[in-house]
Amino acid sequence: MIRLSSSSLARLIASVLALAACRDDAAPPTSAATSGQGGDDGDGGRSPGTGGGGAGAPGGPIKVLNWNVRNMFDTKKDSTDEGEDVPTQAQYDFKMDKVVTVLQAAAPQVVVLAEIENQSVLDDLATRIGPQYIARELIEGNDPRGIDVAVVSTIAFDQVVSHKDERFAVEGTTAPTFNFTRDCPEFHMTIGGRHVVFLAIHLRSKLGDEGADKRLAEGQRARAIANGLLAADPNAAVILLGDFNDVPGSPPIEAVRAPEPAFLSATDFVPEADRWTFNFQGNRELIDHQLSNPNAAALLDQASVVIDRSPPAQSASDHSPLSAVYVVP
Repeated sequence: MIRLSSSSLARLIASVLALAACRDDAAPPTSAATSGQGGDDGDGGRSPGTGGGGAGAPGGPIKVLNWNVRNMFDTKKDSTDEGEDVPTQAQYDFKMDKVVTVLQAAAPQVVVLAEIENQSVLDDLATRIGPQYIARELIEGNDPRGIDVAVVSTIAFDQVVSHKDERFAVEGTTAPTFNFTRDCPEFHMTIGGRHVVFLAIHLRSKLGDEGADKRLAEGQRARAIANGLLAADPNAAVILLGDFNDVPGSPPIEAVRAPEPAFLSATDFVPEADRWTFNFQGNRELIDHQLSNPNAAALLDQASVVIDRSPPAQSASDHSPLSAVYVVP
């Protein structure tokens, strides 16, 4: 049974009308149907929560970019949380223009973003990037400041599945239990006839007493979700990407990468001196990652991996965008 939230249903109806207009030789739509929050089948597998996808995309090179755009809030005070930024319209437009400049220059097909406040901000961003970004989705997660992970894509989503309500502990323990700091949504697509799944990551920061344990539990649970997807479809290409808030070799990263079969890090192919995405008080750290199961790793164009530290990227955020190309036969 397909279940859509009211907001997703509204976007679906608008998209159908837009597509109908296209058939009458109108201008192409700036948005398209996206699936809403799916159910949880309890083991991290692909649950039948929603539909809303299309026929997918043809094979070929697919550029994938992830970026923590840092506090991309709108100009309204929407919560009582003191951590919510409320920029002026000029500040909002400046930041939006810089993010759009970076994304238009990179021209990725799939964009995974952290720290987007709401669907309205995401819609504004996707519209400004260009009409080719027909799919866009944000599920309100658990962060009290209202910063969420989101995806915009030139490829339709077959399904979007949320894991924000799950509870889990560090493996080998029963307490304390945690949930995802934001969410760990699955974005399912069909590319060149292949089942491709992106898990959008934004793990707990290093601030606070529970940070290390929660971040480890999140990493372990994210890998368990990936394992469930692969158990359901051994041929799936699965990529976990986003802001992991930890560096290579740390327990959370190893929790995702190390269990057999080992997952590949796209940044392994960036020159070591350039292998950082975040400058914390003068310390250059690689905390943004793309980690691929062997099916997806076989598609990676190793020479394509780029960490963008251009002036617009640096003006927009304290994180650098990471992009890589996956060639789907």
